[in-house]
Amino acid sequence: MHLECDFRRVAQLDDLLEVSVYVGKLGRTSVRLNFEVRRKTDDGAVEEKLIATAHFVLVVVRRNTLEPIPVPEKLRRALESYVEQ
Repeated sequence: MHLECDFRRVAQLDDLLEVSVYVGKLGRTSVRLNFEVRRKTDDGAVEEKLIATAHFVLVVVRRNTLEPIPVPEKLRRALESYVEQ
């Protein structure tokens, strides 16, 4: 597993944020999820400028041994249409 986040602008405690998630890569045993964080204005519009970007790399493992295993086909099929091009 891996997590990385780059903060580009300051957000305040009472800011309403919108987080967009994209499948960056679908590997044999892992999934990379890319995140974009933007501020929402009082009228509900989403600002164009990013507050932060992040990505997670999640590895599918066997529960009892934590050994990496292939991404299950059902999950792979569900995520394929969301992979960024």
